[in-house]
Amino acid sequence: MLVEVRHTSLNAAELYFAEHGEPGQVIGFDSAGVVVRAAANGDGPQVGSRVVGFGEGGGFAALCALDVADLAVIPDADDVAPEPLAHLPGGHNGNITHPTGFAEALRSLPAG
Repeated sequence: MLVEVRHTSLNAAELYFAEHGEPGQVIGFDSAGVVVRAAANGDGPQVGSRVVGFGEGGGFAALCALDVADLAVIPDADDVAPEPLAHLPGGHNGNITHPTGFAEALRSLPAG
């Protein structure tokens, strides 16, 4: 799935990889944006869906490829903003520790 990144977050891991990563490496774990290419097998959100995701890098790019299992749809009533990314269960460094995975961690966030 391909997401047009509109928001991202900065945490300690990005600072580490910015200093120690390979030249040209696109860093960034957390991102939020809009699906511009749906998964080829039809799973997951469709084009135009607003999503938040966690990947192994690429979150600072204009476009980020994400696995369907690593993202969640943002309900229409919510704004795509960086604040939700800062409050993910697992802490500030992008380590999602919710026992049932990233999407469930997002659903467990308090509303409002």
